[in-house]
Amino acid sequence: MKHIFLILSFLLILFSCGKNESVVVDSSSLLPQSQSNYVYEEDTTHKEVHSLDEFQKTLTTTFPHIQFNNRNILTDDKAIFLPNRLGYTNKKEYYFTLDTIAFHFLQWDYTDSAKSMNAFFNWLDCFNTDCRSIRILERVNGSKNSFLLAQSNQSIYFLESNKIVDRKSWEKAVFQHDSLPFNYLISQSIRGKMKWIIPTR
Repeated sequence: MKHIFLILSFLLILFSCGKNESVVVDSSSLLPQSQSNYVYEEDTTHKEVHSLDEFQKTLTTTFPHIQFNNRNILTDDKAIFLPNRLGYTNKKEYYFTLDTIAFHFLQWDYTDSAKSMNAFFNWLDCFNTDCRSIRILERVNGSKNSFLLAQSNQSIYFLESNKIVDRKSWEKAVFQHDSLPFNYLISQSIRGKMKWIIPTR
């Protein structure tokens, strides 16, 4: 019996080692297959792209790293805005950041120099939130933030920031497109007093 077992074992080992074939199993025969053909379309998510107006293009040319926002930390500040009752024909407003510094810009346009000057003097007659009257060249604090305000024959511009507003660079960048001369230019540092610049003709 021992001999039969040894012979069978020897034959089994001989036949199992004699062939070196590998069996390839197709996975499709084992796994269920989907019967549908899928067509993948382009991404349908919409990204809003806002085109820049002329003023924004001018700023982007001068300051390539500028970022326009709908809001920033100045959005809820009560700035020394001109009252809306002063008869402007157009108003532009922008919030933007430059090198992490927040800015707020406003521009009011008027039909002629008389209306622009009238709006400016009305603003001086009822100045700030307490509506006190101030005189031309009076050095008072107009805002906790720094700002630059310019009045020309057809527009009034206001630029505010929670950091320093460099008058020379912003004057060139913001106001260079206004061909009309300025009548008054007011600048103020943070919590400082207004400085008046009246151009000589």
